[in-house]
Amino acid sequence: MKHTIKHIYLLCALLCTMGAQAQLGRQFWFAAPEMAQHSKDMSLRLYLVTQTEPAEVTICMPANEHFAPQTFHIAPDGFQEVVLAADYTAFMERFAAYHNRVNTNALCIVSDQPIGAYVQMTGVNSETYTLKAENALGTDFRLAGQNTYRNSNSFPKHETYRNAYSSAQIIATEDSTVVIVTPTQLLFGDNQLIPRQVTLNRGEVYSFRADSKQAESHIAGTHIEADKPVVVNTMDDSMSPYQDYYGEDAVADQMVPSSLLGTDYIAIGHGLKWEGVCITDLETGDTEFWYMGDNEVRFIHRDQPVQVFQISGHRNEAGGTQLPPLTAGSKQVQYKRLGDSQWCWFHVLTPSSNIANFQIDGAPLDSTVFKTVEDAPGWSYAVLNMDNRNKNDVITVTSSGEPFQMSVIDASSARQSADGRPVPTSCSFGYFSNYTTDSIPRIDTIVKPDTIIVPDTVKVDSVPRKPKYGPHSILIYGEGMYSHIPFGNTDFQWGFGYGAGIGLLYQYQKNHFLLNVGAGFMWQDTEHKRTIHTTNNIIDSQGTPCIVQSTNVRSDRSRLGYVELPVLVGGTWGGFYLLGGVKIGAPLFGNTLCRTRVTDDAIYDRYFVPFEDMTNHALRFDVPYEQKKERIVYKFDTRLSLELGVNLGDVTMRRHTVAPTDTLDSLSAAPMEEIILPEEQPEPAVECRLGVFADYGLLWLPYTGTQAWLDDSNFMQVEKWQMSHPLNSTLNNRNRAQNFFVGIKLTVLFHIPAKQDE
Repeated sequence: MKHTIKHIYLLCALLCTMGAQAQLGRQFWFAAPEMAQHSKDMSLRLYLVTQTEPAEVTICMPANEHFAPQTFHIAPDGFQEVVLAADYTAFMERFAAYHNRVNTNALCIVSDQPIGAYVQMTGVNSETYTLKAENALGTDFRLAGQNTYRNSNSFPKHETYRNAYSSAQIIATEDSTVVIVTPTQLLFGDNQLIPRQVTLNRGEVYSFRADSKQAESHIAGTHIEADKPVVVNTMDDSMSPYQDYYGEDAVADQMVPSSLLGTDYIAIGHGLKWEGVCITDLETGDTEFWYMGDNEVRFIHRDQPVQVFQISGHRNEAGGTQLPPLTAGSKQVQYKRLGDSQWCWFHVLTPSSNIANFQIDGAPLDSTVFKTVEDAPGWSYAVLNMDNRNKNDVITVTSSGEPFQMSVIDASSARQSADGRPVPTSCSFGYFSNYTTDSIPRIDTIVKPDTIIVPDTVKVDSVPRKPKYGPHSILIYGEGMYSHIPFGNTDFQWGFGYGAGIGLLYQYQKNHFLLNVGAGFMWQDTEHKRTIHTTNNIIDSQGTPCIVQSTNVRSDRSRLGYVELPVLVGGTWGGFYLLGGVKIGAPLFGNTLCRTRVTDDAIYDRYFVPFEDMTNHALRFDVPYEQKKERIVYKFDTRLSLELGVNLGDVTMRRHTVAPTDTLDSLSAAPMEEIILPEEQPEPAVECRLGVFADYGLLWLPYTGTQAWLDDSNFMQVEKWQMSHPLNSTLNNRNRAQNFFVGIKLTVLFHIPAKQDE
């Protein structure tokens, strides 16, 4: 401990000799990454801040003639917001740094006076890049980042979630720059852990990403070497420890080279229960994750320089930034809140002897807001709430004494809770103080390409790669169905049917969208009965008026083996699915049998039972006639179908997770080790779903009836009725069909393996 305290006071002495600059410079570089668009309101904005001198600033793309340069004149102590893209999706299509290719889309910001600059990605997937100016230039980097949390993947809410990976963008500042990338994990496009070499000209960008979204596949610690100064950005897109699309946020920053890193750091937490610091060894690239836990601050000390990347945020929305070593700092830092900012905090770190020397916009800062760092008593920190500060104002924090370090957490809200409270939906996190001990930019020792040692033996990826499955699946289904509709005209008696079926389908799934096509077999048994009563007024041979009642009883039964060809489209959301479409079918075998019975009853107004057998009336009291077993041949029918159900795989494959909430209370009750990360969840090769469906007959081939012969002297024709079997029909009322049935369907999905780069 004595050694540590002695070391801390030595660092304080070093800070006293520093210049007063913040993260200032005359030239900045930035490349827009390929990333997920969680919402339509995502934009890309550049913020420029001047000091005591006015500045003329030009923004251009040196390697891309399709980007029109822009020039801005900014007043002293002024501020300029440049909307690079009001719609980030459209901007990304034209100017993003796409993976595994040389892009020509690096932005260069040049000023005639020292200024500060930072980039904000606004919207639900927001993050801050603090541009490091000349301090970003280097020839040796270890990529900052984490390997504890995954990137969003399963059942994405938006198709661009497929772009969410751990990635890096390398920007060349001079022509003919040779870059060597030695990854710590498998890169997209490779089957083995091997270095990559690429040559870039000024303004060109090379982007690469991890092969997998899993946490252990992140590319933190990847070694980047160049023979001329380059700029490196890191992006961990849609990162979250939760499984159900909660707290996903971009974590990104612009890096400083290895030569500007140190041995001692202090991280200030903000209450995010899964926040922590990622410590990367500069020799091996190994990265370890320290949870902040209940600690407001963490002091990190190593015997050799290391790289420290902090993940912090508000509630469950995160951001990330590379920490400056304690040998770095500024005497003035300026910041303007985001346009959609709902909450904002400044984290200030300073030598304890300096806490009485702070001003915010010229007003003294109460020194009692500072707390002492327990493990490093020579240092103090403060968390300053800026929620009430005007979003249109530039907030200036200055120290009249020793330099300090300052980071900013800026969170926004796009929705409200049930009781009307704003709910965080994104967070940005960045350090705005200087990363060097003086104003002279440090450039690493130049490494010539021929001195970069490429290993003769290729390091094979020893981590078993978990299987991935593409959008294609084979489905086997079984179904049972029933039909009984007790309505029709007044003569309708009853009709019911039942059946069972099996089938084979092909499914294509792209994000929410589903397509099911295939073939199935169905056996059905349907029976209907209908009775029609008719009356006729006649006059008998004696001139006597009478009434004849005719009763036609019709029953038919179908027993068919039926082929159906379903074509269904729909979607899946949150474990549920919905499908709709048509089913075209035709019978393979079986038959339909008809039975007709006709009865005449004569009632007279003046003759009763004693006269019923009088021959001169020529009428019978009860004369039944029947016709049986008439076969009807069917060809095809078409049915509209609607199916709704649940993906059982979402239930059976799910493990215990921390329940998403809008407050930290419930999270604080769960120990950190209970957080189950998605990378522990294997993507299932086989899933099930259970649904209910309903079909309605759209087209049918009718049967137009039959005739019942009574005898040679008395002919009567049974009314012609239409039938539209099989199972989806009840008995038709002449030309009106009541074709409807419901059923239950169980489906087993066999997912087809995809390429590892999917």
